[in-house]
Amino acid sequence: MKNKLLVNKIRQELIQTIRQAVEKEAGCIGTFYKNKGCRYYLSQEEEEYDDSPIVVAHIPNISAYGGFIAATVFDLYIDTESLLMCTLNGESGEDWDEPIAHVQVEGLACIVEWLQKNGFIQVQSDNPYRCASCGSTNVQLKAWVSANNNEYIESIGSDGDEGDNWCEGCGDHTELILESELLKEIDEWWEEDLGMYSKEKISGLWMFDYDMSGDCKEFLDDCNKKWNEFTKEEKIEKWANNKNQGK
Repeated sequence: MKNKLLVNKIRQELIQTIRQAVEKEAGCIGTFYKNKGCRYYLSQEEEEYDDSPIVVAHIPNISAYGGFIAATVFDLYIDTESLLMCTLNGESGEDWDEPIAHVQVEGLACIVEWLQKNGFIQVQSDNPYRCASCGSTNVQLKAWVSANNNEYIESIGSDGDEGDNWCEGCGDHTELILESELLKEIDEWWEEDLGMYSKEKISGLWMFDYDMSGDCKEFLDDCNKKWNEFTKEEKIEKWANNKNQGK
């Protein structure tokens, strides 16, 4: 029962990933011809992919082979009732449409891998998880893996569940956060939480070089300009070293 629940969860996550990619391309991605936004038979696109995904689908109304059939995926699309569908091409050359839910989980994984390879899905490593306390990417989490081949099955807990995460930089259990979310929080920290003395220290500028009467706009503008020139790694380092400073 536990394995079945895990498989069903993986299936739903894969289907959701495929749907999000299709939605970004106006509801249709060609996986045999390079059509986007409309079905392949309505498109004038003649250029083909050389690595179209091949999947196994379970079709309830087919009695042979237990209802399982292998086919090449030609299109991924969202129909008029918002159902995620795929156009399949069989061994004899016939095309037909099936709900993506009829594709076996291995085929769904194959489709997601194909979408990543061909640029329809951003690979997660472009937005890695970091430690929410120090910003390090040297982080770990508990997960289920196959006892026979070490294949990843599913993570345990959640990003915010400190007991299931570990940061080598902190040497402690910490929360995890996506890099994009951390950088957003760091920019808010810079804008809202720091006073002039802290910004002077972090930016390397000197208040004595400015007219500090009035609203100190020139000094603060230069501090912000200097902050925006820092790389993301520099911002994370300066935040980690100064995050406990007040105004």
